[in-house]
Amino acid sequence: MRRIATDFYEHQGRIVSSLHARGLLRAGLSATAATDLLWTLNHPDVWQLLVRERKWSPQAWERWLADASRRELLGEAPEP
Repeated sequence: MRRIATDFYEHQGRIVSSLHARGLLRAGLSATAATDLLWTLNHPDVWQLLVRERKWSPQAWERWLADASRRELLGEAPEP
């Protein structure tokens, strides 16, 4: 189980590294902090809490994840 968690975190890091290499991370956000944020936002436990426990639709969760990721990682406002 630990290996899965490590692999998941490393995968989020690869996504962030790509954004960082293209200069897309919001000003003042380190790649390490961005990886931590993306790992948290995209964590299966968050999906479980919102979709299974709080009865969000999978589509609502996807919209939230996209909006939160753009806001937190890129500094963009969510789409209306």
